[in-house]
Formats: sequence, structure tokens, C-alpha cells
Amino acid sequence: MPDLTSQEKTEALEKLETSLIILADTLTVPYVRVACLNQGSLEIIGTNPSQKNIPLSEGLLPSNNLFCKHVIQTGKFLKVSNAPKNIKWKNSTEVRKGITSYFGMPLFSQDGKVLGTFCIFDSKENDFSNDPLILQFKTLIEMHLVPLLKALETEENKQLDLVSLNRALENKRRKLSTLISNLPGIVYRCANDPNWTMEYINGDCFNLTGYHQGDIENNRKLSFADLIHPDDQGQVWEKVQKAIKNKSPFKLIYKIICKDGTEKWLWEQGRGVFSKEGNLIALEGFITDITEQKKNEMKLEKYRHHLESRVKERTTELEISTAQLKRSNEALNEFASIASHDLKEPLRKIVTFSLHIQSHSDQMDEKCNNYFDRIIKASERMGQFIDDLLEYSQVSSKSRPFHIVDLKSIIQDALIDLESRIHKTKAIIHISDIPPLEADGMQMKQLFQNLLSNSLKFSRKDRTPKIEIEALQNKEAMVEIVIKDNGIGFEQKYSTRIFKPFERLHGKSEYEGTGIGLALCKKIVERHLGNISINSSEGHGTSIQIKLPALQTCPPEEFEKAPGKTNLEVVTQSLAQPIKRASIYQINS
Repeated sequence: MPDLTSQEKTEALEKLETSLIILADTLTVPYVRVACLNQGSLEIIGTNPSQKNIPLSEGLLPSNNLFCKHVIQTGKFLKVSNAPKNIKWKNSTEVRKGITSYFGMPLFSQDGKVLGTFCIFDSKENDFSNDPLILQFKTLIEMHLVPLLKALETEENKQLDLVSLNRALENKRRKLSTLISNLPGIVYRCANDPNWTMEYINGDCFNLTGYHQGDIENNRKLSFADLIHPDDQGQVWEKVQKAIKNKSPFKLIYKIICKDGTEKWLWEQGRGVFSKEGNLIALEGFITDITEQKKNEMKLEKYRHHLESRVKERTTELEISTAQLKRSNEALNEFASIASHDLKEPLRKIVTFSLHIQSHSDQMDEKCNNYFDRIIKASERMGQFIDDLLEYSQVSSKSRPFHIVDLKSIIQDALIDLESRIHKTKAIIHISDIPPLEADGMQMKQLFQNLLSNSLKFSRKDRTPKIEIEALQNKEAMVEIVIKDNGIGFEQKYSTRIFKPFERLHGKSEYEGTGIGLALCKKIVERHLGNISINSSEGHGTSIQIKLPALQTCPPEEFEKAPGKTNLEVVTQSLAQPIKRASIYQINS
């Protein structure tokens, strides 16, 4: 019986060490230990074999071990997340040896007596937030190893009935075995040989491999190496040997071939167990099935490759389409320019010859002269129509880079070009301050010249034309401009239709034009990522609202910055200024 008791103690201590190794690896901490009270001193009875220079891995704890002393005296948990910075704990033995964080718990007997301590150490700052797992291990130690602690603690415990102790140990061993069997995997201890000879294997071995643990232990029917897929045997061996050399934990992912021929993916974490002299004794660790997780990862990876392939194909298609569209646009622009020239050449000849014939008007009656007048005017309208159509088609293709433009100056330049009509109609035009923005300056002039020309063209005969151009404050980094006139207006139901090419609300005999002007304005505004709308009432004038971004979201090569400042600085400073009425534009006869 004494030999049996000694054997039971040895096995219990080995299982305690295995449990502490698993806990340390799971929590990724360098050191855990269990110590029991022995005649007033704490004696360490179990640790994970630390791979770092952590002190006091065995034997009695010194009297200045403040951490454990506090736990024993108070009978309460103690958490210290940064001991070197804590005036109370910075002189502890562990701190001087490199420990930063500590979590200590008292171990109690069933009658509430403090038997020892269960401690976790970390060399880095740690708040030990995984309390549930730690507490489960504490309970396991108290439930399964209290008899052992008592046996080792005092001479009084050594006098306990050996039969009762053996029964208790057997009961605890059975419970510990049950606990390990319920883990989602297997716990093992094996030799570092090509067969990975299993000295001990427990847990869900059958469901994991199809073999019973007795088939694999000591290579009775097959070795664990026989289960590993041939494609993975090499990398498993290399990674484990590297970890042993560095005396560090290892993590592995590999496939096995089960008894029924199916393949499974396993995740393994383990480490070497070394003697005091630093010699490798065995390998210990935990293995679990990750087949479903791996299948999902492979599905995701396959889907990712599929998406990348589709994106690549689509990108290639878009690049080809873009190149084709670019060539098509270039060809279309070239065709438009040539067609414009070739169409206008016959018109010029028609006008020239008509004028030449008209020069002999004394030889023609009034009716013939009228016909020639109409031919000349129709030819001129046709020429203007061709020019407008060409201009409309080239809004995007012949555009210039965006840069900071002074809209007020651009509008004033447009008014200068319209001076003749302003003088003729005696129009009065009010212009407020308008913030600068990023735009194509030439297209901005074209936009406002067309809109102002329309306001002058469609003015009422019975009143002096008045046009107001003002900017409204906008909190969305947009410049909003409103052009109001007191002209003839139109029914609001036509407000969308008039932006279509060739749409006219009035006959050619009443008002000149080709019907492309507003369509051109809309295209310019849209090229600048803005929008344009019209509110009108027949007989009561028209209001045109234009919203343009202060800064354009276009490629950098399309920007031309103002000297000394970024576009953002120029526009932001301007938008921050209050808008006020600045000038009245009027030409007196």
C-alpha cells in the first residue's frame, strides 16, 4: 500500500502539472503554480515548466513574497495588473525577477481552512479578464487535489487512513478523467520521435480518429504519425523541432486520415517538457477538430478567388469598352468637325451666290428678292444650328481642366458680349457677390451667356427687362446661383421638356434660336456634377436655380490650383464670407 500511495501521489502531481501547462498555454502566460501551507511556510507542489527566467519554480517561498502572503492572510483573491508601478507590490521577489502581473487565489478545504494558493503570473501587463476559465481550474484543483495537498502539507495528514486516501484519490482521478474525456479533443503526452509515440492520450480519441486510445498508446496498433496525412508530415515535424530548439510552444494545423478513410483537419497546441538540466523529457499538448471551420475557410477562399477573377474579367471588359468608347468619341468628334466644315461650306456658297444674285435686284421683282432674303436667313440659321450642335457634342470631349474661377468676373464678361442686346432692351441687371469655385472657366461663361441671352430674348415688350443674379448661402459645400427675370415666362409643366435638345416653346418666327441652348446648359452643369432647374409662370417671369460643387471630385490631373493656396483653402475662405449685393449692370443710351 505505501508504494501504491507514492505512485498515486506521483500520478496526481503529473496530472496537476499537465493541467497547469494547458492553463498557461490557453491563457498565454509564462508561469502558473500551486503551493500548499506546510508548517507555516508555502511549499510549491505544482507548476508549468517555465521556459523563461521566472524564479521560484520549486521549493519554499521566501518570507518577502508579498503576493502570496497577502492571499494567505486575507483569504481573498488578489489581482495586480502592473506591479512595478504599484508602490505596495514593487518590492516583491517576483517583480525583481521580471513579473509584471499577478492573480492569486486561496485554496480552501471543505471546512473553509486555507490550504494554499493558486497563482498566475505574467511578464507583461494583464488584467486576467478570463475569470471563468481560471475559476474552473481553481475549483478543479480544490475538488480533485485537496487530499493530495493535505497529504503533503503536514505530518498529521500523513497519518490519515491510507485506504481512504487511495479511495479519494481514485475518485478524484476518475472525475479528472471524466473532465478530460469531455473536452472537445484529446490531451496527450508523447515522445519526440518520428512515430510521435503516445505515452498518454485521453479525451475524445475515438470520435476524433476512429481509433481507441489503446490502439495508439505506445504504438500498439499504429502510431499517431501513421494518422497524419503524408502531405503534412514534413511540416509538422519541422515546426515541432523548431519549437523544441527555441523551447517555445508550438501551434499546428494539419490533416489526418481517420480509420474510415475520411480526412479531418486538426488544430494542435503543445510544448516540450524539459528537465532541470534542460533536456527534453516529452511533448504535451491538446488536439481538437477544426474540419468544419477549415471547410468554411476554403469555401470563402474559393469564393474570394472567384470574385477576384470576376472583378479582373469585368475590369478588363471595362478597360476594353473604355478604350473603344474613347476611340469612338475621338472618331465622332473628328466626324463632327469634318461634317460641320463640309456642311457649312455649301451653306456659305448658297449665301454667297444668293447675295451675288441679289446684287442684281434691279433685274428682279420684289417677290424674287423676298425669296432670296429667305434663302439667306435660312442658310444663316442652318449655320448657327450646325455650330450649336457641334458645341453640344463637344462639352465633355473638348473640355478644359478645372481650376479656381471668379464667377462674378465670368458673368460680367458674358454681359459684355451681350452689350448690344442689353443696350437695345435697356435691361437692368443686378449682380450679387458670387463665391469662386472649381470649374471650366470657358464653359461657365458659355453657361451664363446662354441663360442671360434667354432672359433678354424672352423679355416682355411692355416693361423694362430686369434680371437679378444672386448667390445663396449653402451649408453643403455647394455654390447656389439664382437668375431671376421678369420676362414672358412659360407654364411650369414644360420645365423639364425645355432642357431636351431641339425643344422650343415658341415658333421660329417669334423668337430666334436653334433649341439647343438650354440642353447645352444642362450638359455643362452635369459635367460639373451639379444640377439646374427652372421655376416659371406664364407672364410672370422665370427663375433658374443652379447648384455647383465648390470643389470638384475629379482626378487630380484635372485640377489647376490657385498660386500659393490649395483649391480647398480658396473655396473654404470664400464660402465663409457673407454674400452681399455688389453692383448693378446697366447700359444707358
